[in-house]
Amino acid sequence: LRPCLQNISRTLRSDKVYKTVRIALENFTPTKKHLEEQAADIKEKTTLILAATADPADPYRLRLPGMVDLAAREALEAVDFYGQCAKKFDELRIYLKLDQMASSSFFLLWDDFLVSSATAENMKPEVRE
Repeated sequence: LRPCLQNISRTLRSDKVYKTVRIALENFTPTKKHLEEQAADIKEKTTLILAATADPADPYRLRLPGMVDLAAREALEAVDFYGQCAKKFDELRIYLKLDQMASSSFFLLWDDFLVSSATAENMKPEVRE
């Protein structure tokens, strides 16, 4: 539950707690596709640039392929990690029979259960600060 609770931003204003979800899993689907397309585009452009460079000892030619490969690998690892998180979240929703619930609602549900707004609102002012 730690990632779920860390994903909630809590603000106390005028004796009221406002909670917002920082990141919803559903918002990452377009980002994932864009990241995959962007990595492929950068690799293609790198190949064209390296083909235009005649000097085999050019520092740009020596370092660029490794840097691009590392960035592409890390981007694809992030995409894979997203896939693992989304799969586990879907399995959890099915297990709890919450098939249609959005991740942001799920996060707020657990946060409201474990970190009650009423508790924070009823604290003494010196404790709240």
